Amino acid sequence: MTDDSTHIEAPGPADELRQRLLGPLPTGRWKLLLTGFSYPFRGVAFLRREPMLIPLAVMPAVLNLALAVMGLVLAFLQAPFVMGLLWQRPEAVGFWSGSLVGLWVVVTLLLGTVVATLWLVLVYATAGLVATPFTDYLTEQVELRVLGIEGQDFRFGRFVRDLFWSLSHSALNVLAWLGVMALLLLLNVVPVLGSMVFGALSSTATAYFLAREMHDGCMTRRRLSWLGKQRLVASQAPLMIGFGLGTMVLFWIPGFNLIMLPFAHVGGALLYCRLAHNGHAPLERMG
Repeated sequence: MTDDSTHIEAPGPADELRQRLLGPLPTGRWKLLLTGFSYPFRGVAFLRREPMLIPLAVMPAVLNLALAVMGLVLAFLQAPFVMGLLWQRPEAVGFWSGSLVGLWVVVTLLLGTVVATLWLVLVYATAGLVATPFTDYLTEQVELRVLGIEGQDFRFGRFVRDLFWSLSHSALNVLAWLGVMALLLLLNVVPVLGSMVFGALSSTATAYFLAREMHDGCMTRRRLSWLGKQRLVASQAPLMIGFGLGTMVLFWIPGFNLIMLPFAHVGGALLYCRLAHNGHAPLERMG
C-alpha cells in the first residue's frame, strides 16, 4: 500500500517556467550582461505564450502607424492650399508661365515632403507617450502572471498622477542622456582613439538610459523617485546595460521599434519581477 503522505509531486511545466522566470540571478559581470541582453527577446517569447496580451502590444503600433499615415496624407493633400497662401499658382499661358507652374508644383511637393517629415519626426518622438497607457497596463499584467500581484482598481486620478509621474521622469531621463552625450562628444577632439572611445561609451550610456526607460512602469508603481529609479538601475549596472544593448538590437531597424517597443517593456517587466522576487528591487506597490 502506498503512503500518500510521503508522495511528492514532480514540478509541472508551470513550476518550471516560474523557476526560469524568477530563479536566482547568475554571478559574474559577463553572465549578468548576457542575461540582461536576453530579456528583450524573452519579452517577445513571453507574449507568444500569452496571446491574450498581444492586442495590448499591437495597439500602440497600430495607433502610431495610423497617425503617421494620416499625417502623410494630410501633408500632401493640404500642401497646394498652404502653398497657395504663400504663392498663388500661376496660369500657364506660355512657355515661361508654364515653367513657373512646373516650379510651383515642385516647390509644393517639397513643402509637402518637409511637412510630412516633420510630422513623422513628431510621431516618432511621441510614440512612447501614445504607448504609455498600454505598456503600463501590459507590464501590470506581466506582474500578475509572474508574481501573482493583482492590479489595482482603476481610478482616473491615480491614472493621471501615474502618467504625469512617468512622463516627467522620462523627460528627465532624456535630458540626462543628452547631457551625458554632450560631455562624451568632447572625446572626439582626440583623433581616431577619441572617436572609438566615444562610440563605446555612448553605446553604453544609451543602453543604460534605455534600460531605465523600459523599467519605468514597474518602478513608477512602486512610487520610486527619479533618483530612486536611477539608483536601482545603477545597482544592477551589468544586467541593465545588457538589457539596454538587447533592446537596441531589437530596435535596430528604423521604424520597426514602434512595433517592438511594447515587447521591450514586457522584457523589462520580466526582469523587474526577477529582481523583486530575489530581493534586489521593491516588490510591494504603493497606492
